[in-house]
Amino acid sequence: MEAEDRAPFPNAWNAGPAGPAGPGGKGNGKGKGKGGKGGKGGQGKGKGGKGKGNGKKGNEELSEDRENALRSALEALAQGTEPDATPRVGDVVELRILGGDRAELHGRRGRVVGAVQPGATKSLHSGAYTLRLDEVDGREREVTAPASDLRVVEASMPLPEASMSFPKSLSGLERKAVHAAAEALGLVSQSFGQGPERYITVFRAAAVTAATAAAPATAATPTHTDGIDGTETERIGDELVESSGVELDEVSREQLLHSLAVPEDWQVFADRCELCRGPLNSPSSLGGPNSVAADMAGQIRQLAEANWANGRANGRANAELRVVSLARGAEAKQRTGDRAIAVGVVGMPALARNPQVLVAASPGTSRKAASASLRSWNSWASAPLVLRGRLTQWVAPVEVSTHANLRAREHARGRALHAEKQAPPAGFPGTSEAAVVFGAQATALPALWRKRSIVELGCGTGYVGLLLANLGARVTLTDLPVFEDTAMASILASGADIRPPGSATFCCLDWSRPDASQHAAAALRGADVLVAAEPVTCQHSQNHFLGLLKTVLGIGGGGARLCPRLEGFLVAHKHQQNFCIGGYSAPSLQAAPGIALSDSCDRCTFRRQLWDAGRL
Repeated sequence: MEAEDRAPFPNAWNAGPAGPAGPGGKGNGKGKGKGGKGGKGGQGKGKGGKGKGNGKKGNEELSEDRENALRSALEALAQGTEPDATPRVGDVVELRILGGDRAELHGRRGRVVGAVQPGATKSLHSGAYTLRLDEVDGREREVTAPASDLRVVEASMPLPEASMSFPKSLSGLERKAVHAAAEALGLVSQSFGQGPERYITVFRAAAVTAATAAAPATAATPTHTDGIDGTETERIGDELVESSGVELDEVSREQLLHSLAVPEDWQVFADRCELCRGPLNSPSSLGGPNSVAADMAGQIRQLAEANWANGRANGRANAELRVVSLARGAEAKQRTGDRAIAVGVVGMPALARNPQVLVAASPGTSRKAASASLRSWNSWASAPLVLRGRLTQWVAPVEVSTHANLRAREHARGRALHAEKQAPPAGFPGTSEAAVVFGAQATALPALWRKRSIVELGCGTGYVGLLLANLGARVTLTDLPVFEDTAMASILASGADIRPPGSATFCCLDWSRPDASQHAAAALRGADVLVAAEPVTCQHSQNHFLGLLKTVLGIGGGGARLCPRLEGFLVAHKHQQNFCIGGYSAPSLQAAPGIALSDSCDRCTFRRQLWDAGRL
């Protein structure tokens, strides 16, 4: 994911109400001016000396009472005793009765033994509960009270979906204190909104209990969950990784789409949450706050190592994300309607300001543009939703290249484009008949391609690869460098029509040296199907193609096969009189073209070569 085009991150350190004036510090550098005057407020707004002077601000310390108050609120959340906590059987509660109290129950404590009228809604104050009180004479007494009159003082098992939002008026120091205290208590804190609308919400971890709530959080090794869909995760070259994150499983994807109303004509994503740029073992920021970047990067590396080890042992690596917010982005200039829908998530360390899953976008809106339009986040108001998936490193960029990138690459190569001496594959500058026929047959079997990893050999203009990507395949188009701009321009033109799980990327591949490109080699290792439409046009290109065939399939003692998980190798070819059926005399106008009959295809020399190679 590219850096988001959003408003600058607000500087919360200068926020807060005005207070007693504080003395300004002197500049500690070589300033050309005098030290600034003392600023207002406990945090001070005094300016340092002009030039290179680094004047200190006023008193930048949070009072002990305020820090303790914030921590007490978070401790209550961790223990399940926050205000408006939902009582559960086994909890100790205190009666808070306003108005008439004939039974003198105000302030009495008891244990919840049952819910006689559970709330019909999701309101925390709905329903009534039965309490067992201890009388002075040793007898037990049961009373029934509405939830609004109860306050939990000792939770037997806090609800995992509880959260606490802090007001927007928090100062920068208060925000910092909240984040630090939440981390120490094993809670998850997340900031939402922009500028003066920014606020913090803290969430209770699912495994927190009253006995462990006050203990500092420690890093835990993620566990494997049976039943989560996933495939074997293979670590690839770090230099090839564009970004890393969590790829959602199908069940979570369906639950997410079911929870939101997505317009029928919109393109659906709902497939991933990017945690960082680059590989997991060397993460870099996606635009998150620098103050926590180093700590988050360390958590990602630690989490990655545990998950890779777990993935190697179980064939997959797992992760859980909890949905906490919702955003609907609109066109930045017009703001006339929704342009994208996304959900904010917590549960995994992320080097991003708002870790999110882009759910859907309006027709023609790219993933990058859709994410950039998400400026206003609101708390998740629907039923609690947990998304599951596996840690993934994506080799290809999420977005196709722009016209500017195409021009930049062309300018950088310059005359090198015209110095290419190898014979180009067929299909340039147009699309071959074999590719069109193959495309028609592939379109009739859409389920055959969905979610399969496809590598097209000799893509030319990219017709076949892009068609398969539209059918839901993850396609890597390959060809000589001379075709790169042609293929990338085709991807750019068709990118808006490709919807997840389909994708299309390009990398250069020299058939005489298929393992020379790390990107191409990685694509071949993960390929389920190889596709080639009219790959040969002459003896020279045929020799190169057959050599590639033997190399990738490990034929003839050429070493290990480059495609260990290959399910099929499909070749589309139209017979050519000047190449594969030399010496063949064209039939008269009244005669049927015998070469088109299946029992006459063995007259094709290219087919014979494939037969001799053992691939037919």
